Amino acid sequence: MRFVALFACLIVPAAALAQNNAVPTLRTDVRLTTVDVIVTDKKGTPVRGLKADDFSVLENKQPQTIRNFEEHLGNTPTVYDPPPPGVFTNATVARGGVSNVILIDFLNTPPTDQRYLRDQLVKFLASEKPGTQTAIFTMNSSVHLLQDFTSDPNLLKLAALRLGTRFSSYTQLLQRGPDSRMQSLETLYEGSNSTVQQQISALMQSLAEYTALEQMQFQRLKSLDTMSCLHDVARYLSGVNGRKNLVWISGGFPIYIMKDPETTTSPFQGTEVLDHEMRDLQNALASNQIALYPVDPRGLPVPPSALPSEGGSTGDLGAQQRMNASSAFSPQDKGYYNDQHQEHSIMEELADATGGRAYFNTNDISGALSEASADGSQFYTLTYTPPASAKSGQFRDIDVTVKGKNLRLRYRKGYYSLGPSKNELTPLNTKKTSFNMQAMAPQSSEVLFQVEVSKPASETVKAQIIGAPVFEALPHGTYQLNTLVDFSTLQFSPDADGKMHGVVDVATVIYDKNGKVLDSRNDRATLALDATRYQAMMKSGMRYHQTVAIPDKGDGYVRVAIHDAMTDKLGTVQMAMDAIRTSAKPH
Repeated sequence: MRFVALFACLIVPAAALAQNNAVPTLRTDVRLTTVDVIVTDKKGTPVRGLKADDFSVLENKQPQTIRNFEEHLGNTPTVYDPPPPGVFTNATVARGGVSNVILIDFLNTPPTDQRYLRDQLVKFLASEKPGTQTAIFTMNSSVHLLQDFTSDPNLLKLAALRLGTRFSSYTQLLQRGPDSRMQSLETLYEGSNSTVQQQISALMQSLAEYTALEQMQFQRLKSLDTMSCLHDVARYLSGVNGRKNLVWISGGFPIYIMKDPETTTSPFQGTEVLDHEMRDLQNALASNQIALYPVDPRGLPVPPSALPSEGGSTGDLGAQQRMNASSAFSPQDKGYYNDQHQEHSIMEELADATGGRAYFNTNDISGALSEASADGSQFYTLTYTPPASAKSGQFRDIDVTVKGKNLRLRYRKGYYSLGPSKNELTPLNTKKTSFNMQAMAPQSSEVLFQVEVSKPASETVKAQIIGAPVFEALPHGTYQLNTLVDFSTLQFSPDADGKMHGVVDVATVIYDKNGKVLDSRNDRATLALDATRYQAMMKSGMRYHQTVAIPDKGDGYVRVAIHDAMTDKLGTVQMAMDAIRTSAKPH
């Protein structure tokens, strides 16, 4: 990594920025807490026409003053304001309605349910309300953007039809069903005397404990991967203003990775609760105005004992009951119902924490999608300034009430305050940034910025041109990337010298059309700003200039990342080579 100390010299003073209208200044505002509130009567019909005075907001039982109030009626199409020509950004300005996002979870959805899921999704998209801005993501071990926001139903249907059957890497590892080793021991047990049966029972207990521990390890990894993917979607959507309804089509996942009392004798072996990770996920969704609508595509539950076995008959529940001295569920059925209860509980917890709603135990997936889309289209948006006294990591309870009888409210129930930074720098080459710098990964919007492409004003030293060694023998052009960072999305901390300190990384990568890295550069800036310069940056943003070389012909991509090392927040913008060539402005 190349560290630079002159980064501050590349930051344009506020006066200069004010005079330069080529790239509009990104938003800056004080920190507000935003709460979207859905109000319905006892029949579930949305209640319209309420005023700000009808609402009361408490945070940790303390009254809050509503600063902004807006009613959304669901009859206004969402319009996205495109950036000016030659400008690329990870900030999306949405006006009017809401943005719908469909996340298809192959990591937690069995392959046997995916064809029906696809058919139901196509049916839903064919009937979606005109003008609704919708994006489609898929997730497995990572997140992929299948179709960016569009109101064109044909593009959305084509994207859905491209979905094939995807196998999760955990499908076979976590699949419940008869264990051939256990079945052999069961057969041997039935035909043995009591002495041998005792020995076989001990073997079966050891095998069951080993298998249970192995399953818990796999389940833990799968749950962490699921939450990581949801985080990545939240990072992408953080750059889209307004309410986002995230319809998560998934079989769900448990955060309580616990021992099975039927198979594990140790009272603590394998027990773990991923509550810290769950808290971070709830915060990431709710703080970015994302309401989660989980939809279970598996339909009505069917326990393993009701399914045909490989021999064509139902499972031998009687033999399993004799082995376990029980007349209740088989071990497979008990595990099935326990897992499903956990999965649905987490779905409901996430939906409730973000102001959404969970749908499961229905075969009408298309109807559930339609209901989720309609549910999040009519609501009220309230904002207030949160108390400055909140301690880091403390849960801040939000309580909203409204005048009137028999009214039902849904909204996010609170948030965990982040508090000040610990001044612990994070490196750029983490798993998070490595994924977000992949050529086809969705853009991240935790740090907002925009890039204006122009022709260089003067000849640039060859050693400073990213891509120059790669394309030296080919006809190529050089282009200046003028990056403007929204300073309010970075975190700076005061120090004893009276200055505001921050550390910012800038990474630029050039890819070929297949996503292979051709050239890259990483710069780190350690900044110490006095009060005047800090306020100027808060008002007008921060600029950084780089020069890249790309061939005159051919496909490929240039991806720029801004990384706040103080908070590990990241923003990325990707530009196609052809778009750079055709949109570059004269300097």
